[in-house]
This record gives sequence, structure tokens and C-alpha cells, in this order.
Amino acid sequence: MPRSAALIPLCLCLAACGPVKRKAADYYVDKAAGVMEAVSVREADVEKAFGWLAKALSLDPSSGRAVAVAQELSAAAARNGFARASELEVRVLSDLVAASPEQWHAYPPLVQALALRGELEPLASLAASLSKREKNLPGPERHRALMSLCIARAALLPWLESDGFLALNRSPDRVRERTMEYVSQAELLAESRTLIDDLEKKDASLKAGAPQALVSSFEVAMGDVFGRPEEMERMRSIAALFASEQAYTRAAELTVQGNVHLLAREYGKARAMFTSALRNWPAMLDARRQLVEVDFQEGAGLAVAGKDMRQARRLLYRAYEDSEELIESALEKGPALPFVSPGRFAGDLYALKAAVISAVYAIEGKKLRNKVKLETEFKAALDEAVRLAPDSRLARELLERYSKEGF
Repeated sequence: MPRSAALIPLCLCLAACGPVKRKAADYYVDKAAGVMEAVSVREADVEKAFGWLAKALSLDPSSGRAVAVAQELSAAAARNGFARASELEVRVLSDLVAASPEQWHAYPPLVQALALRGELEPLASLAASLSKREKNLPGPERHRALMSLCIARAALLPWLESDGFLALNRSPDRVRERTMEYVSQAELLAESRTLIDDLEKKDASLKAGAPQALVSSFEVAMGDVFGRPEEMERMRSIAALFASEQAYTRAAELTVQGNVHLLAREYGKARAMFTSALRNWPAMLDARRQLVEVDFQEGAGLAVAGKDMRQARRLLYRAYEDSEELIESALEKGPALPFVSPGRFAGDLYALKAAVISAVYAIEGKKLRNKVKLETEFKAALDEAVRLAPDSRLARELLERYSKEGF
């Protein structure tokens, strides 16, 4: 038998040894890291690099350096326009935790990558898998599994909130579904956090022994989720209304349908929907706010087109009067629909009031007798809009125009 053939069993034996595997893994990590240092990087090079990282993690699943390089490579490739890099990162990390579920250092970057991509189903699946697994793990491993579970569930909440917010102009059924799902995930998250607290009270060394990146991600996630207790309680109250109050559910449905008609500039249909919503649930301030929006948009549209100026004035003055009364109610009670914070709701109302005043001034011009009063109200409303809802597009546009042209 050739001498080379005789060496094969020895090589296989050595390959099974931990130190040799780790050294081989480091070799592949070095190759992947070298891609980022190249002067010119092609997409094919990035794909090869992730292949090397997958190989490294198959040899040494505990390689924190391989996981870190995967994150760095994905970020660097994305900056250079290679969007598929995040998909490759997710694949590498998902394969790692599937093959070796107790590599806790891999969960924070995997959750982050899935969250950045908006991968709700994989996030939910990851959370479900961790929830099932943690119950059968011993103390330290259960503690780490629960922290991983918490960061996965916490990452789901902003996406549920965002999707629910978008549904307010599209689908009443989806608004309800996302509300119930959001509250359910938040309650499960609170239960898991309580379990973690109980474990740490029994064994103070658990937190110190967990991977630092996992502990840090957990603490940041918990601060983000539970740092707004009033908003969380408001969401629970709305979910309870959806579950028990048919009149509220009907009013919410009509308000969302009205939003759809408003976006289509079907003002008559929108007004009918919002009015009907208030008949079902008089506290639906969201519908009252949208009635002001209908009057403003329809009145401003008539004025711009030079059609029926009498009707335009009637609508705009009604919007002006109603907006002031509505702001007082909004500051006291807040919105009735989910996924809109009281601050944002009030800020948008102030921006709407400023827009209405601006439209009134535009059509009245020199005929306006109370210009000083209206300008004072306009500036005050705009200041509040910017303070309460700094990301409001309407508030930014009004502020920019006012800065350039004045009142």
C-alpha cells in the first residue's frame, strides 16, 4: 500500500481533534476576512467568503470570530451595494443554530439580521423553536435560551407595529390581527423576562457566565420594549376592546375604510365612513381627526382649482374650528386606534391645524381681518407639531415653507 494511502486514517483522526478543527476553522475565517481587505471586491468574492465562513463554523461552531466576520462582511458588502449579503449572513447563522442550537453567541446577530430584513416568519419560527427548547434545558443553558428567546420576540414587535400602522390605511382586518399578535407576543415576552429574573435570583452567577453580547442585546431589547409602559398598557386595552366590544370593532373598521376612501380622494364616501364610525363609538377621535382632514383636503382642492370658492371657504373654516376643539380632546384622551402614539397623534393634529390656517390665509389674502391672530396660532401650532412629531412630513414641509416665505 502506498505510504500516502496509509496516512489517510491518521489525517481523519487528527481532523476529528478539537485543536486541529479550530486551526482549520481559523484558516477559513482568515480567508473570509481577507476579502474585506481587498482593493476591489466582487459579489462572487463575497459569496465565496460566506462559503468559507460556513465551512469554518461547521468545523468550530463556537467560533465567535467567524460570527463577527460574518456580521462585518455583510455590513461592508451592503455599503457597497451588494444587498444579498444579508441573506447570506442569515443563511450561515441559521445553519449554525440549526446544527448546533446551543451556540448562544450566534443568536443576537442572527436576530439582528432577520430584523433588518423584516423576516417576520423566520423570527417567529426562531422564537417558537427556542420556546420549545428552553423548557428542557438545565439552568445555565435555559437562562441563555430564554435571553435568546426574548431578543427574538422583542425584534418581532417593531415590525408588527409598523405593519399594523400601514394597515390603518389599507385593511381593518389586518389592523385587528396585528394588534392581537402584538399584545400576545409582548405578554409572552414579559413571561420569559420574569423567568429570567427568577433564575438569576436563584443563581447570581448565571448572568456573569452568559456571553456578553447576548446579555447586552437582551438588556437593550428589554429597555426598548418595556421603556414605554403606558403605550404597552394602551395596546392591551385596545386588544381587549377588539375582543369584547363589537361597537368598537365596527368603528375601527369604518375608520380604516374611510382612510382608504380619503387616500382615493373620495371625500363623500370617506366622510360617510368617519361619521358612521363615530355613531358606533363616539370616542373614536381618529375618525373625528379624519373628518377635519376631509374638509381640509376637499376645501383646499376646490380653492386650488378655482371651483366653488364659497364651498371651499365653508369647508376650510369648519376644519379650522373643529381642529381647535379636537386638539383639546386629543391631549386629554389620545387616539382610539392602535399603532399611533398619543404624542404623534397630537403632533399630527397640530400640523393639520397649521395647514388649515395656511390654506385659509391663502384664499383670503388681503381680505383677512385677523391676520395677526391667525399667524400667531399658525406659529404656535407648527411649533407644537415639530415638538411632538418631528418626523411628520406635513410639519416639515410647513416649517420649510414658512422659513422661506413667511406666513
